Amino acid sequence: GLMLTTALAAPALAQDDQPYQLDEIVIYYGALGTKPIDAKSYGRSVTVLTADQIQQRGYTDVRQALSAIPGVAIAATDATLGSVFLRGGESNMTVVLIDGVKASVGYNGAYYMPGLDLSDIARIEVLRGPQSVIGGANAASGVIAITTKSAETEGLFQQAGIGYGSYGSTHLSYDLQVKGARGQLAIGVSRDHDGGFDVSGDHGVRDQSTISTLSVKGQYQLADWVTIGMMARRSYQSYDFDALSDSATTADAYVIDADMTGKRGESFGQLWAKFDSLGGRLEHKLSYSGVDYRFATYNSGVSLGANSSQHRALDYTATYALDADTVAEARQTISFAAQEETDHFRRPGSSFVYARTTRSLAAQYSGSFDSGLGIEAGVRRILNDDFADATTWNLAASWEIPSTALRLHSSIGKAVVNPDMYEQYGYSPGSFTGNPDLKPETVHGIDLGAEWRFSEAGSLDVTLFQQRISDRIITAYVPPTYAATVLNAPGTATARGVELSATYQVSPQLSLAGSYTYTHARGADGERLARRPTQVAALSATYQMLQGRASTTLGVQHVAGNYDTEWFNAAADYPTTKLPDYTLVNLSGRYGLSDRADLVARIDNLTDVDHSAAWGYASAGRTGYLGLEAKW
Repeated sequence: GLMLTTALAAPALAQDDQPYQLDEIVIYYGALGTKPIDAKSYGRSVTVLTADQIQQRGYTDVRQALSAIPGVAIAATDATLGSVFLRGGESNMTVVLIDGVKASVGYNGAYYMPGLDLSDIARIEVLRGPQSVIGGANAASGVIAITTKSAETEGLFQQAGIGYGSYGSTHLSYDLQVKGARGQLAIGVSRDHDGGFDVSGDHGVRDQSTISTLSVKGQYQLADWVTIGMMARRSYQSYDFDALSDSATTADAYVIDADMTGKRGESFGQLWAKFDSLGGRLEHKLSYSGVDYRFATYNSGVSLGANSSQHRALDYTATYALDADTVAEARQTISFAAQEETDHFRRPGSSFVYARTTRSLAAQYSGSFDSGLGIEAGVRRILNDDFADATTWNLAASWEIPSTALRLHSSIGKAVVNPDMYEQYGYSPGSFTGNPDLKPETVHGIDLGAEWRFSEAGSLDVTLFQQRISDRIITAYVPPTYAATVLNAPGTATARGVELSATYQVSPQLSLAGSYTYTHARGADGERLARRPTQVAALSATYQMLQGRASTTLGVQHVAGNYDTEWFNAAADYPTTKLPDYTLVNLSGRYGLSDRADLVARIDNLTDVDHSAAWGYASAGRTGYLGLEAKW
């Protein structure tokens, strides 16, 4: 009804019959093949956040930037761990890509965003809804694609940053990008130390974190028809965390101050080659990637054990131009893909390595037409070693209604989520046992939206969505010891809601950006799903001063209707209850000392609000930061 009413009214909204010009935004990870898709013909729900927007809005880290995007909820239990819940799905239902390499392939199928320095990020794409055709198994709630910076023009470019914040927090970063006639190279190194806060909330020892990251990526054009490339990324993190009390009966006593430490290592790598045939009408890409994770924890220096996981993937894609001589010129393409993925997992205290292999074949059609219509349709067949084979699919459409400022978009699809390695084979004596007989979860999703460009300075997008999860994997407690295990729950869990995003350039000096998400997420028995806030609203206002030399941004986020499981309340069978609502205010600013150097400052949680995304865990109070950034 909303879309129909808007569509009928739209002709009257055109101003002086002048055409509306959409921003030239392309989606790099929204297609199966190698050709980017124009956002105005893309039917799926997507948000693109560029480096300029990240800088302008004063985001402090990747999780803060993501939390301002519609449909995204971040549940952070401390400064180093934060789960991403997209459209009410589980954290392992979102595929996270870093420069095209799957990062969400650890032992539990989720990625917590550690070690990601915002100064090195060029863009973030968030695709919402089932994306299994392009993302493979587990891309059930969506895909988050993070791209690091590369040189945009020929020459040598460098940037560096240094900063100091509350409780001795420090930041150091250096990035180099060079581009020549046939090749380019980008190198980034950073070190971030977070002075932290006491996660237990007992005003004890602050839980600190230090992350060091080195990344390298490059490509070289061997000939007019072939280009090769690589990427490598290594991140190492040491961090503190607090213990959980077995005897606690209240949230305040559940997380206790303790001398617990952890070490986390991440290694990514990829080699790839792109080559043309048929005079550029058929494009190919072949890649091989690997991801290694290792986690180890300690209590007062004594090892509590470590687990490690590895992921290897061999991918081939081909894109054929249906209506032009080259893929670059084509408005209609068809793409094919073949993939083999292998996972390995070793649990703490064991030398045995569990392994499984998944293979898949996929095809997708993409087309855009002069009528304003855009279509994507795809299918993927997933062949599992350990589970039943599955077929997933997507269908999406976008329509720019002629002579109006309105674009309608909709998508529907099916995806599967394979049990992660820990759910299958994880083990902790007396507290957890995995279940090797688990079945994959199945997710069906649909959305329907309308984007209205009410002037060249502003836009509004409203999307209704629903996703249904069957064979949902849940945690169960088995008597007499009540050790936890996992199983497939009967029935269907449902998440539905609305996503709203808007931008408006009020004046040459003042710009506004806002988002709102309402999510109604329930299990098959009607219980609320934990850590999926019912309402999240975010607004940022940026004001430019001194002829653009200085700017300040005020950001406000309100979270309401968030629920979490009371894991300390065994007497009531671990109920899921409501957390307090909260509003966070962040203030940031930037001043150009010269054409090449900026002074940056920010205050997070300006009003020093007590808040929490999980029972028993405290969050940071007011913190400040002052830094210097230079480019040359």
